[in-house]
Amino acid sequence: MLHKAIFEIIGSERNRLDFSILASGQVIYSAPGRTAFPVRLAVDIFQKVVHYRTKKGGSTSFTLYDPCCGSGYLLVTLAFLNWKYITKIIGSDIDPNALQIAQHNFSLLTPDGINLRIEQLSQLVSSYGKSSHSETLENARLFSEKVNNFQGEHNFDGYLFQADATKSEDLIKNLEGQKVNLVITDIPYGNRTSWMGETPENLPSIELMLSSLLPILSKDGIVALVSPKRQSFNYSGYKRLTKYLIGKRQVTILEVS
Repeated sequence: MLHKAIFEIIGSERNRLDFSILASGQVIYSAPGRTAFPVRLAVDIFQKVVHYRTKKGGSTSFTLYDPCCGSGYLLVTLAFLNWKYITKIIGSDIDPNALQIAQHNFSLLTPDGINLRIEQLSQLVSSYGKSSHSETLENARLFSEKVNNFQGEHNFDGYLFQADATKSEDLIKNLEGQKVNLVITDIPYGNRTSWMGETPENLPSIELMLSSLLPILSKDGIVALVSPKRQSFNYSGYKRLTKYLIGKRQVTILEVS
């Protein structure tokens, strides 16, 4: 019953929102060769995290970090849909080109950034007159309306940095002592995305990343990993809250032990 109640609370506003305005490559910038994380799956994961935190009587104010953020799509869509809960977003990636796209996407959560996007789309409409451009422009205006309303709750707070997610020294240095209490990330896999950098052959990258996250997580930190279906890995230093399959993906939610 508690999970249902939370779904109703944090989903009531979202249910009135057409997810099409969050489609990658339209209002939100896309990165070539990178897949967009399914918005509804992101929402489901976040709802489960809020459920666990509420059940324990903990804070539901989150600093959300994605150590494999790519274009920043997952962070931006979650912040957009859960503004009252997510007070800060942090993204890192080893790929500097992806981070350039992420910087543009982070800017969309500010009035100046979304206004610039509206100007760009208006120019496309004027130059080409395509109905698809007109529809995207209208979605950008709806996006802008939401962003402006957000400012009454709190201003955008977030930043990006380049780092290897499997190296704790990179994360500690760039976070400068800051702790995060929620990590949600889509593990690189498949033909379109893959791990970059060098890792010891005797330890999977996903386990190295989990180990590297421990020093920057708060004592009640939660990590939600989306990985290939049925991929197994050890998670020393954590306890598992849940694991479930959805399509070709496996979602594992862990808490610092």
